Amino acid sequence: MALRSVLRRVVGGRISRLRMVTNAVDVQSTAPTRPSSSPAADRIVRLRSFHLTEQLDLHAIQSGLLFREDIIQRRDRVIICLEDTNSPDPVPVEFGCNRRSVIPIAVAFPYGSVVFFNASQTQMTSVLSRLLRTCSTKLPIDELPCEDYAVHTEELQTAFTNDFIDIPLLDRLGVHIVSQIMAQTVALEHYEAKVDAILHTFHNLNSCVSVDGVIGISRSALFKLIGGNNLILADVVSHIGVLECQQYVLGPVNQTLWDGLRDEFELSERFARLSKKLQIVQSQARFLLDVMSQDKSSLLEWIIVVLVGIEVCLCLHNIHTAVVRRKQFMRDLLDDLAESM
Repeated sequence: MALRSVLRRVVGGRISRLRMVTNAVDVQSTAPTRPSSSPAADRIVRLRSFHLTEQLDLHAIQSGLLFREDIIQRRDRVIICLEDTNSPDPVPVEFGCNRRSVIPIAVAFPYGSVVFFNASQTQMTSVLSRLLRTCSTKLPIDELPCEDYAVHTEELQTAFTNDFIDIPLLDRLGVHIVSQIMAQTVALEHYEAKVDAILHTFHNLNSCVSVDGVIGISRSALFKLIGGNNLILADVVSHIGVLECQQYVLGPVNQTLWDGLRDEFELSERFARLSKKLQIVQSQARFLLDVMSQDKSSLLEWIIVVLVGIEVCLCLHNIHTAVVRRKQFMRDLLDDLAESM
Protein backbone atom coordinates (compact mmCIF):
# COMPACT_ATOMS: atom_id res chain seq x y z
CA MET A 1 0.00 0.00 0.00
CA ALA A 2 2.80 2.40 0.84
CA LEU A 3 4.50 1.61 -2.49
CA ARG A 4 1.28 2.30 -4.43
CA SER A 5 0.79 5.66 -2.74
CA VAL A 6 4.36 6.67 -3.57
CA LEU A 7 3.91 5.70 -7.25
CA ARG A 8 0.66 7.64 -7.45
CA ARG A 9 2.30 10.77 -6.07
CA VAL A 10 5.27 10.51 -8.49
CA VAL A 11 3.11 9.83 -11.56
CA GLY A 12 0.61 12.52 -10.56
CA GLY A 13 3.41 15.10 -10.18
CA ARG A 14 4.83 14.31 -13.62
CA ILE A 15 1.37 14.55 -15.21
CA SER A 16 0.73 17.92 -13.55
CA ARG A 17 4.09 19.26 -14.73
CA LEU A 18 3.37 17.96 -18.26
CA ARG A 19 0.03 19.78 -18.20
CA MET A 20 1.75 23.00 -17.10
CA VAL A 21 4.26 22.78 -19.95
CA THR A 22 1.47 22.03 -22.45
CA ASN A 23 -0.54 25.02 -21.26
CA ALA A 24 2.52 27.28 -21.54
CA VAL A 25 3.13 26.13 -25.09
CA ASP A 26 -0.50 26.79 -25.97
CA VAL A 27 -0.31 30.27 -24.48
CA GLN A 28 2.84 31.07 -26.47
CA SER A 29 1.32 29.76 -29.70
CA THR A 30 -1.89 31.75 -29.25
CA ALA A 31 -0.11 34.97 -28.18
CA PRO A 32 0.02 37.67 -30.90
CA THR A 33 3.38 37.95 -32.63
CA ARG A 34 5.05 41.37 -32.56
CA PRO A 35 5.82 42.86 -35.95
CA SER A 36 9.44 43.04 -36.97
CA SER A 37 11.15 46.35 -36.28
CA SER A 38 12.69 46.37 -39.74
CA PRO A 39 10.24 47.38 -42.49
CA ALA A 40 9.46 45.14 -45.40
CA ALA A 41 11.54 45.53 -48.52
CA ASP A 42 8.57 46.78 -50.52
CA ARG A 43 8.06 49.60 -48.01
CA ILE A 44 11.53 51.10 -48.37
CA VAL A 45 12.54 53.79 -50.84
CA ARG A 46 16.31 54.08 -50.98
CA LEU A 47 17.70 57.47 -51.96
CA ARG A 48 21.10 58.68 -53.09
CA SER A 49 21.86 62.20 -54.30
CA PHE A 50 24.95 63.49 -56.13
CA HIS A 51 26.19 66.95 -57.07
CA LEU A 52 27.91 66.98 -60.45
CA THR A 53 28.36 70.61 -61.41
CA GLU A 54 27.06 74.10 -60.67
CA GLN A 55 24.93 74.17 -63.82
CA LEU A 56 23.38 71.16 -65.54
CA ASP A 57 21.98 71.39 -69.06
CA LEU A 58 18.47 69.96 -68.79
CA HIS A 59 17.83 70.60 -72.49
CA ALA A 60 20.56 68.11 -73.38
CA ILE A 61 18.75 65.52 -71.25
CA GLN A 62 15.38 66.28 -72.80
CA SER A 63 16.75 66.11 -76.34
CA GLY A 64 17.11 62.34 -76.14
CA LEU A 65 20.74 62.35 -77.25
CA LEU A 66 22.03 61.18 -73.86
CA PHE A 67 19.17 58.93 -72.73
CA ARG A 68 16.88 56.50 -74.47
CA GLU A 69 14.86 55.98 -71.30
CA ASP A 70 11.51 57.66 -70.73
CA ILE A 71 12.00 61.30 -69.73
CA ILE A 72 9.38 63.43 -68.03
CA GLN A 73 9.84 67.18 -67.89
CA ARG A 74 8.80 69.23 -64.90
CA ARG A 75 9.02 72.97 -64.31
CA ASP A 76 12.32 72.89 -62.43
CA ARG A 77 13.56 69.32 -62.92
CA VAL A 78 13.71 66.34 -65.27
CA ILE A 79 12.68 62.81 -64.27
CA ILE A 80 14.47 59.90 -65.95
CA CYS A 81 12.68 56.54 -65.76
CA LEU A 82 15.35 53.85 -65.41
CA GLU A 83 13.03 50.93 -66.19
CA ASP A 84 10.37 50.39 -68.84
CA THR A 85 6.86 50.92 -67.55
CA ASN A 86 3.41 51.09 -69.06
CA SER A 87 2.52 54.00 -66.81
CA PRO A 88 2.83 57.50 -68.33
CA ASP A 89 4.33 58.71 -65.06
CA PRO A 90 7.01 56.62 -63.28
CA VAL A 91 6.16 58.21 -59.92
CA PRO A 92 3.13 56.45 -58.40
CA VAL A 93 0.22 58.40 -57.02
CA GLU A 94 0.63 56.73 -53.64
CA PHE A 95 3.31 54.60 -52.05
CA GLY A 96 2.56 53.10 -48.67
CA CYS A 97 1.40 49.97 -46.94
CA ASN A 98 0.22 47.31 -49.41
CA ARG A 99 1.09 49.51 -52.41
CA ARG A 100 3.72 49.05 -55.05
CA SER A 101 7.11 50.66 -54.58
CA VAL A 102 8.58 53.50 -56.57
CA ILE A 103 10.29 52.17 -59.67
CA PRO A 104 13.92 53.27 -60.21
CA ILE A 105 14.04 56.90 -61.31
CA ALA A 106 16.60 59.72 -61.43
CA VAL A 107 15.60 63.34 -60.84
CA ALA A 108 17.99 65.94 -62.32
CA PHE A 109 18.00 69.60 -61.26
CA PRO A 110 19.42 72.59 -63.18
CA TYR A 111 21.89 73.44 -60.40
CA GLY A 112 23.74 70.16 -60.89
CA SER A 113 22.15 67.76 -58.40
CA VAL A 114 20.80 64.32 -59.30
CA VAL A 115 18.64 62.27 -56.91
CA PHE A 116 18.12 58.52 -57.41
CA PHE A 117 15.11 56.57 -56.12
CA ASN A 118 15.52 52.78 -55.72
CA ALA A 119 18.29 52.70 -58.33
CA SER A 120 21.01 50.07 -58.46
CA GLN A 121 24.69 50.92 -58.51
CA THR A 122 24.89 50.00 -62.19
CA GLN A 123 21.99 52.29 -63.07
CA MET A 124 23.46 55.18 -61.07
CA THR A 125 26.89 54.78 -62.67
CA SER A 126 25.37 54.70 -66.15
CA VAL A 127 23.32 57.87 -65.61
CA LEU A 128 26.13 59.81 -63.93
CA SER A 129 28.69 58.89 -66.59
CA ARG A 130 26.40 60.17 -69.33
CA LEU A 131 25.55 63.36 -67.46
CA LEU A 132 29.22 64.10 -66.78
CA ARG A 133 29.84 64.33 -70.53
CA THR A 134 27.95 67.64 -70.57
CA CYS A 135 29.68 69.02 -67.45
CA SER A 136 32.98 70.72 -66.88
CA THR A 137 33.51 68.57 -63.78
CA LYS A 138 36.46 66.21 -64.11
CA LEU A 139 36.00 64.39 -60.79
CA PRO A 140 35.42 60.63 -60.89
CA ILE A 141 32.02 59.39 -59.75
CA ASP A 142 33.29 58.04 -56.43
CA GLU A 143 34.63 61.50 -55.48
CA LEU A 144 31.43 63.45 -56.17
CA PRO A 145 29.55 64.92 -53.17
CA CYS A 146 27.02 62.28 -52.18
CA GLU A 147 24.22 61.84 -49.64
CA ASP A 148 22.37 58.61 -48.73
CA TYR A 149 18.94 58.40 -47.15
CA ALA A 150 15.83 56.21 -47.11
CA VAL A 151 12.08 56.52 -46.65
CA HIS A 152 10.19 53.83 -44.72
CA THR A 153 6.42 53.78 -45.03
CA GLU A 154 4.98 52.61 -41.73
CA GLU A 155 1.30 52.89 -40.93
CA LEU A 156 0.43 55.60 -38.37
CA GLN A 157 4.07 56.34 -37.66
CA THR A 158 6.18 59.42 -38.39
CA ALA A 159 9.78 59.62 -37.20
CA PHE A 160 13.07 61.06 -38.44
CA THR A 161 16.56 59.65 -37.94
CA ASN A 162 19.98 60.30 -39.41
CA ASP A 163 19.56 57.50 -41.96
CA PHE A 164 15.85 57.25 -42.76
CA ILE A 165 12.38 58.65 -42.17
CA ASP A 166 9.21 56.78 -41.24
CA ILE A 167 6.00 58.20 -42.70
CA PRO A 168 2.57 56.66 -43.30
CA LEU A 169 2.44 57.47 -47.00
CA LEU A 170 4.71 58.74 -49.78
CA ASP A 171 2.70 60.14 -52.67
CA ARG A 172 3.79 61.99 -55.83
CA LEU A 173 4.06 65.29 -53.97
CA GLY A 174 6.11 63.56 -51.29
CA VAL A 175 8.53 62.32 -53.94
CA HIS A 176 8.75 65.91 -55.20
CA ILE A 177 9.57 67.16 -51.68
CA VAL A 178 12.13 64.46 -50.92
CA SER A 179 13.98 64.94 -54.21
CA GLN A 180 14.10 68.71 -53.72
CA ILE A 181 15.48 68.52 -50.16
CA MET A 182 18.03 65.84 -51.10
CA ALA A 183 19.18 67.88 -54.10
CA GLN A 184 19.52 71.04 -52.01
CA THR A 185 21.49 69.42 -49.22
CA VAL A 186 24.10 67.85 -51.52
CA ALA A 187 24.43 71.11 -53.49
CA LEU A 188 24.85 73.03 -50.25
CA GLU A 189 27.59 70.58 -49.27
CA HIS A 190 29.44 71.45 -52.49
CA TYR A 191 29.25 75.18 -51.80
CA GLU A 192 30.30 74.68 -48.17
CA ALA A 193 33.47 72.97 -49.37
CA LYS A 194 34.04 75.77 -51.87
CA VAL A 195 33.71 78.48 -49.21
CA ASP A 196 36.05 76.56 -46.90
CA ALA A 197 38.65 76.49 -49.69
CA ILE A 198 38.30 80.27 -50.18
CA LEU A 199 38.68 80.83 -46.43
CA HIS A 200 41.83 78.69 -46.45
CA THR A 201 43.25 80.82 -49.28
CA PHE A 202 42.60 84.03 -47.35
CA HIS A 203 44.14 82.50 -44.25
CA ASN A 204 47.36 81.85 -46.17
CA LEU A 205 47.32 85.41 -47.54
CA ASN A 206 46.89 86.86 -44.07
CA SER A 207 49.76 84.70 -42.83
CA CYS A 208 52.01 86.12 -45.57
CA VAL A 209 50.99 89.67 -44.67
CA SER A 210 51.62 89.09 -40.96
CA VAL A 211 55.07 87.56 -41.56
CA ASP A 212 56.50 89.37 -44.58
CA GLY A 213 54.21 92.37 -44.87
CA VAL A 214 53.65 91.46 -48.53
CA ILE A 215 50.45 90.24 -50.17
CA GLY A 216 51.21 87.10 -52.14
CA ILE A 217 48.45 87.54 -54.70
CA SER A 218 47.82 89.75 -57.68
CA ARG A 219 45.00 92.22 -57.87
CA SER A 220 43.23 90.30 -60.65
CA ALA A 221 43.42 87.01 -58.70
CA LEU A 222 41.95 88.73 -55.65
CA PHE A 223 39.11 90.09 -57.77
CA LYS A 224 38.41 86.54 -59.00
CA LEU A 225 38.12 85.32 -55.40
CA ILE A 226 35.75 88.15 -54.54
CA GLY A 227 33.63 87.44 -57.62
CA GLY A 228 33.45 83.74 -56.78
CA ASN A 229 32.42 84.60 -53.23
CA ASN A 230 29.57 86.79 -54.48
CA LEU A 231 28.42 84.11 -56.95
CA ILE A 232 28.18 81.51 -54.19
CA LEU A 233 25.73 83.59 -52.20
CA ALA A 234 23.68 84.37 -55.31
CA ASP A 235 23.56 80.71 -56.39
CA VAL A 236 22.56 79.37 -52.97
CA VAL A 237 19.78 81.93 -52.51
CA SER A 238 18.32 82.29 -56.01
CA HIS A 239 19.46 79.25 -58.01
CA ILE A 240 19.21 76.48 -55.43
CA GLY A 241 16.44 78.20 -53.46
CA VAL A 242 17.41 77.10 -49.97
CA LEU A 243 15.38 79.92 -48.40
CA GLU A 244 12.33 79.44 -50.62
CA CYS A 245 9.06 78.30 -49.06
CA GLN A 246 7.13 75.32 -50.40
CA GLN A 247 5.02 76.43 -53.34
CA TYR A 248 2.33 73.78 -52.96
CA VAL A 249 -0.51 73.35 -50.50
CA LEU A 250 0.61 70.43 -48.36
CA GLY A 251 -1.38 68.01 -46.28
CA PRO A 252 -0.38 67.04 -42.73
CA VAL A 253 1.86 64.17 -43.82
CA ASN A 254 3.72 66.09 -46.53
CA GLN A 255 4.01 69.19 -44.34
CA THR A 256 5.63 67.04 -41.67
CA LEU A 257 7.86 65.55 -44.37
CA TRP A 258 8.91 69.02 -45.61
CA ASP A 259 9.61 70.45 -42.15
CA GLY A 260 11.22 67.28 -40.83
CA LEU A 261 13.64 66.85 -43.73
CA ARG A 262 14.69 70.51 -43.62
CA ASP A 263 15.33 70.17 -39.89
CA GLU A 264 17.07 66.82 -40.28
CA PHE A 265 19.51 68.14 -42.90
CA GLU A 266 19.75 71.53 -41.09
CA LEU A 267 19.31 73.55 -44.27
CA SER A 268 18.53 76.83 -42.49
CA GLU A 269 21.34 76.44 -39.95
CA ARG A 270 23.87 75.47 -42.63
CA PHE A 271 22.86 78.44 -44.76
CA ALA A 272 23.31 80.74 -41.75
CA ARG A 273 26.81 79.34 -41.15
CA LEU A 274 27.61 79.68 -44.85
CA SER A 275 26.48 83.32 -44.80
CA LYS A 276 28.75 84.06 -41.83
CA LYS A 277 31.71 82.52 -43.63
CA LEU A 278 30.95 84.60 -46.72
CA GLN A 279 30.85 87.72 -44.55
CA ILE A 280 34.27 86.81 -43.14
CA VAL A 281 35.60 86.42 -46.69
CA GLN A 282 34.17 89.81 -47.65
CA SER A 283 35.78 91.55 -44.67
CA GLN A 284 39.16 89.95 -45.35
CA ALA A 285 38.92 90.84 -49.04
CA ARG A 286 38.13 94.44 -48.08
CA PHE A 287 41.22 94.50 -45.84
CA LEU A 288 43.48 93.16 -48.59
CA LEU A 289 42.05 95.64 -51.09
CA ASP A 290 42.76 98.48 -48.65
CA VAL A 291 46.33 97.25 -48.27
CA MET A 292 46.70 97.05 -52.04
CA SER A 293 45.24 100.54 -52.39
CA GLN A 294 47.68 101.88 -49.83
CA ASP A 295 50.56 100.20 -51.62
CA LYS A 296 49.37 101.69 -54.88
CA SER A 297 49.04 105.14 -53.27
CA SER A 298 52.55 104.87 -51.88
CA LEU A 299 53.84 103.87 -55.29
CA LEU A 300 52.09 106.83 -56.89
CA GLU A 301 53.57 109.15 -54.29
CA TRP A 302 57.07 107.87 -55.02
CA ILE A 303 56.45 108.26 -58.74
CA ILE A 304 55.39 111.86 -58.16
CA VAL A 305 58.50 112.51 -56.06
CA VAL A 306 60.73 111.08 -58.78
CA LEU A 307 59.00 113.15 -61.46
CA VAL A 308 59.40 116.32 -59.38
CA GLY A 309 63.06 115.51 -58.87
CA ILE A 310 63.54 115.00 -62.60
CA GLU A 311 61.82 118.31 -63.27
CA VAL A 312 64.09 120.08 -60.77
CA CYS A 313 67.14 118.54 -62.39
CA LEU A 314 65.96 119.67 -65.81
CA CYS A 315 65.40 123.19 -64.50
CA LEU A 316 68.88 123.28 -62.96
CA HIS A 317 70.33 121.98 -66.20
CA ASN A 318 68.55 124.68 -68.17
CA ILE A 319 69.74 127.37 -65.75
CA HIS A 320 73.30 126.10 -65.93
CA THR A 321 73.16 126.02 -69.71
CA ALA A 322 71.80 129.56 -69.83
CA VAL A 323 74.53 130.83 -67.49
CA VAL A 324 77.25 129.16 -69.54
CA ARG A 325 75.88 130.61 -72.76
CA ARG A 326 75.66 134.07 -71.19
CA LYS A 327 79.26 133.89 -70.05
CA GLN A 328 80.36 132.74 -73.47
CA PHE A 329 78.41 135.58 -75.06
CA MET A 330 80.08 138.14 -72.78
CA ARG A 331 83.53 136.75 -73.59
CA ASP A 332 82.85 136.93 -77.31
CA LEU A 333 81.57 140.48 -76.94
CA LEU A 334 84.67 141.59 -75.02
CA ASP A 335 86.93 139.96 -77.59
CA ASP A 336 85.18 141.80 -80.41
CA LEU A 337 85.55 145.13 -78.59
CA ALA A 338 89.21 144.51 -77.97
CA GLU A 339 89.87 143.74 -81.61
CA SER A 340 88.02 146.84 -82.77
CA MET A 341 90.08 149.10 -80.53
